[in-house]
Amino acid sequence: MSERLARLAALFVEPAPPPAAPPVPPALPAVALVAERAGGLGLAALLALGLARETRATAALLAVWPGEALAAAARMTATPRARRTGGALAARGLEARATGRLVRVALPADAGRAVTVAGRAIGASGLPAVTAVLGPRPATLDPLLAAQDLVLVAAPAGGDPHLADLAVQAAATAARRAAPCPLRPGPLARALATVGLDPGGTRAALGPVLSGIAR
Repeated sequence: MSERLARLAALFVEPAPPPAAPPVPPALPAVALVAERAGGLGLAALLALGLARETRATAALLAVWPGEALAAAARMTATPRARRTGGALAARGLEARATGRLVRVALPADAGRAVTVAGRAIGASGLPAVTAVLGPRPATLDPLLAAQDLVLVAAPAGGDPHLADLAVQAAATAARRAAPCPLRPGPLARALATVGLDPGGTRAALGPVLSGIAR
């Protein structure tokens, strides 16, 4: 068609609109748990499974600092999504292992490297993520807390409530949002969650806390 005919056609034919940009999927939520070493791994696993359920995900990422906390953790057969994601992260050089509905990633003891590795794992996994910080944390881990949507602080069982409040306030100085962890699981629930089995019973406690970030 000549340029002149094209101009005449434009007078009678409405031009097609430009193609719409593809929708951008919302980012999956990332939560940190600050807890004691004893019992903290099972609590973090339960939180990760609850986050997966709230976001309707078929698996969740659990990054753990220090990674040695995973050394003796039991494992079971992984679900297909967890197995694929664990394999993909391992292929990227991360210390990732799948179990049940979880992909567990051991973070380096060096806090600076842990921040970098956690960011890589969370970004590459495509899963809702929980990062467990177990035991006293150095200030060099604060950027890791700052990158999360929410930081939950688990008070020691039978501990001083005033000290628990101070722990939440300390986390809040490094995080976008910090709150006490509402979960108080028993030994069986922690053991099941650690291997990636969701024992359930957490929705009532987690729902209000995660309502602002579980999309």
